[in-house]
Amino acid sequence: MESPKKNSGSSLPRLLLVEDDADILELLSGLLKKNGYEVVVCNDGNKAVRAFKEGQYDLVILDCMLQGKNGYAICQEIRLIEGQKRTPVIFLSALAQKLEIAKGLEVGGDVYITKPYDNAHLLAEIKRLLSR
Repeated sequence: MESPKKNSGSSLPRLLLVEDDADILELLSGLLKKNGYEVVVCNDGNKAVRAFKEGQYDLVILDCMLQGKNGYAICQEIRLIEGQKRTPVIFLSALAQKLEIAKGLEVGGDVYITKPYDNAHLLAEIKRLLSR
């Protein structure tokens, strides 16, 4: 996990990327950095909550199935942190059943994108949420 330090004064939007698949984490992190985002990565649910509490993020991208806490629990916890209730959350998950998607939105996710995902769609959703 990269350091969850406070925003380093960079004008780049700061994203927390939570994904336990190392290949997807590497590819997605590279895509986001290439498109002008500062990215902090976590591969474990408990580490992700800690990183969120210690850092300042403009947006969170969450997988649902993780070690430690799952993505739904992480999102619920994020929504309870004072001052962070409206940080946009994108679920990015292989769980594509309607009940799973509904659950992600019910716990506070702003968008639920299923894997395999389209890079252009994901980038467009990030841009849209950051412009709110």
